[in-house]
Order: sequence, then structure tokens, then C-alpha cells
Amino acid sequence: HSNWLPPPTRGPAMKSIVISRAPKCMCFHIQRRYYDAAADRMVKSAQIVAFSEIIDIAPFCAYTSRGSSMHMRLMSIIEHRGNAHAGHYVAYRRIRRSSDCWIVVSDDHVSAVSWDEVRRSQAYMLIYEAASWLGELKSMTSFLCYCTS
Repeated sequence: HSNWLPPPTRGPAMKSIVISRAPKCMCFHIQRRYYDAAADRMVKSAQIVAFSEIIDIAPFCAYTSRGSSMHMRLMSIIEHRGNAHAGHYVAYRRIRRSSDCWIVVSDDHVSAVSWDEVRRSQAYMLIYEAASWLGELKSMTSFLCYCTS
């Protein structure tokens, strides 16, 4: 007679990660390098990733009430220009928290850019800051920024 028991049966499970305390700054890294087995090498994806200027992280927070919101505003983007093995990083940055104007910084070169150019970048990192300072959120889906240098 054996004391052996079959392993317990497992039912459906769901894994989730939640934010326990809302950060003042949140960075998202977009993995652009992948291994191409057919070519037997690392390759960089040039796919454009859609991102929003304003995100609500409340649905991902552990201690928020239903219907509440915690907005974060996109403040910077890091872009890698090049391939999987070499290239150059540039930064897009909102000029001020209260501004809708953007600049692009590449080494010692700085110039004004539109939101359209920013959102077409091959984002490598997205940096959001808590938007609690925003009095009123506005729809910016078709807004273009015209900055003077």
C-alpha cells in the first residue's frame, strides 16, 4: 500500500500586478530588440507604437475607488535611431509642465517639434509624470504644437 497521492488539480488562475502607491514619475520601456531565428541575429523593430499624452493609471492601482482617476502626463520620450547594434539616442521633452510645446534634443542640437513629430517617433522609453497639477484635462488627439525657437 502506497501513501502516494495524485497532485492537486489546478483550476483557472489569473496573475496580476497592481501599483500600491502612485508614483510621481513612471517610465515605460519598449522592447525593440528581438532575436530573429531565421537570420540568426538580433534585430530592431521599427514599428511605430501608439501612445497617449495622458494616461489614467487608476485601474492598475490597488487602493482606488471605482470611478476614480489618477492621470499622468507624458513629459519625455527617448528614441533610438539606428539598428540593433549601433545608433544614437535623442530625447523629446515637453518644454514646461504647463506647456503643449515640445523640443527634440540630440547632443548639442535643440529644436522645436510638433506633437505629430513626437508621436511618430520610434519610442524606446516613455516618461510620464503625475498630472495632479493639471486643473483640467483636455482632449489633445488632434492638437498640433507650434513653437517658436
